Amino acid sequence: MRIKSKETFKFCLIFLAVLFSVKFIYRHLSPGPSRPPYNINQVLSNKAICILPEINPWDPEVLPFLAPDWNPMKKCIAMTKMHTELKNGWLRQLINSTSKCFYRCLYADGENKYAAGDWYSMKINESYQEECDFIETYCSSAFRTTYRYIHSQVLKPEKKFFQREDILHPSVFMLVLDSVSSSSGMRSAPKTLQILRQYFDAVPFYYHNKVGANSRPNAFGMFAGARATALDDIRFANKSSPEIGRSCEEGLNKDETITFDFINLNYATIIAEDWVGAFTWPNCIGYDSAPTDHYTSPLIIRSTYGKDKKDFNKYFYIGKCKDTFHRIVDYAAEFLKIYENISKFAMIWLSNPAHDTVSGIYSIDEFLANFFRNNMKLLDRSFIFLMGDHGARIDPIRSTRIGYLEDNNPMLVIAVPKYLRVNRQLMENLRMNSRKHTSHYDFYATLYDIAHTARQKHFQKWNMRNFTLTVFRQELGDKRGGIRARSLLRPISYNRTCDEMEIPDEYCLCKRLIRNISNENRSVRKYANELVKYMNERIQSYDSGQWCNKLFLADVHLAEQLENWSRIRLVIETTPGHAKIEAEMRKDGTKYEIIPKSINRINKYKEQSHCIKNQTSDIRLFCYCKDQNQKFQNQ
Repeated sequence: MRIKSKETFKFCLIFLAVLFSVKFIYRHLSPGPSRPPYNINQVLSNKAICILPEINPWDPEVLPFLAPDWNPMKKCIAMTKMHTELKNGWLRQLINSTSKCFYRCLYADGENKYAAGDWYSMKINESYQEECDFIETYCSSAFRTTYRYIHSQVLKPEKKFFQREDILHPSVFMLVLDSVSSSSGMRSAPKTLQILRQYFDAVPFYYHNKVGANSRPNAFGMFAGARATALDDIRFANKSSPEIGRSCEEGLNKDETITFDFINLNYATIIAEDWVGAFTWPNCIGYDSAPTDHYTSPLIIRSTYGKDKKDFNKYFYIGKCKDTFHRIVDYAAEFLKIYENISKFAMIWLSNPAHDTVSGIYSIDEFLANFFRNNMKLLDRSFIFLMGDHGARIDPIRSTRIGYLEDNNPMLVIAVPKYLRVNRQLMENLRMNSRKHTSHYDFYATLYDIAHTARQKHFQKWNMRNFTLTVFRQELGDKRGGIRARSLLRPISYNRTCDEMEIPDEYCLCKRLIRNISNENRSVRKYANELVKYMNERIQSYDSGQWCNKLFLADVHLAEQLENWSRIRLVIETTPGHAKIEAEMRKDGTKYEIIPKSINRINKYKEQSHCIKNQTSDIRLFCYCKDQNQKFQNQ
């Protein structure tokens, strides 16, 4: 009996220990209303820890949103009869044309406009030579347009000195695919990625973080190293304001971006975008003059805006089974050819393929793969960056949890010049950094490294380098160095937190504790209505209800508790206009307060808010202009 008593006593002790442990784990580790709220990002920041999520490109949640066979040009038949031809710099009217034809030059004149020369009449047996990159031709017969086209050529300035491409002056080639995430790139561009891996030893980066909501703030991060996004007043008390001031209203000087550094090194430069443009949306001034030797704003603005847009679509685009991105990439290929053996800085930004659909890259994968394959030798001495600015923002996939992560995780693939691929230190740095937490600020530091720092060691030594304030150009301010900007070519010792990288919580890739809440929960409906009330108050404060409709809650699509109850994330739909709005609310005592800077529109709105004249106002995200009421009623 004594033995049994000891065993019973031991069993009781073990049982009590297990019971206490379970109670402790439940109280301290499981989410629940009794747990004191805290912000996990702040805790991780204090410990210098960022835990990165596992992102599966083929997660079952995203598969229903994918359309691998989507191809708007699949059944296209080229119907345009060519009336004019530009060959070896000479323009002529083709002999089979019976129309009366004219031509003129188009010139770059800032980011939002172009300049046009005088019209000149053409004759069938004569050739014409013009000193401009873009020549518009127009033909008519019996007062009817029969042809409208833009011919492109890359003319090298005769009297300008350009740096010869060598081991101290490698070229830089950047292809930005707007709205393409790391996962989307893996899913929809396998041929392109295979070419880059097989022939360029390219390295994909898996945890690259966007730094702003849309293209413009991310472009500032990428090319100016500047933060254009406001930060949470509580989290970032001393630096919540954007660093770029009134750049939307006052415009952008070319010396504010890294492009200027390469211009000063006598690189041949090009910026080619299929939609104007990265620094101008929505209706900002952008560059006041062409910042580079070759600039495609005349081509795109002339062919996609204004009263002749339909003619260009008929003869220049659909009539030739081409889209804007075809024209831009072909022009970039000509640039590489014309400037062979000359140091080049090229930024190609394609918005149209994937901006509105997560499946947009499937149909152009082979086209891009062929571009890299065909230009392999011309790119052998280049740093190559294939990247996105952010993930899909307005495709329906964005309403899912995986879509939320993908939006924050733009694609980034890096290849180095052929002569550097044998540098073990450099290639090991790339491979190690590819699984670290990185951002567009690091991309900027990388470009700076290529332009200035790496040359000091003949591009052979790639040790850790702290890009402190003294390294960065003083005229750009004193905030672009330090811990938030690390060259991707040098060791990044740990996963920096979003606090350290100055990335707002709503864009942060670091893991956050998440618990789903029923959309029908009474508290959720209450918070959703408070969000709608806040938006209506913003509308009233902006125009006293003069231009925008009053909004009503139509539905709650998603409700999540974040960071152990200290925050709630909502995705709601409002009417009129069917706006899908995402926002976070922070717990303050016993209630939740809206975080204004977290409000984001995650579906298309196009002209719904056209009546808002202040193009940087947050009202544009949710205003439904009253002059669209009849249109809405007819839907």
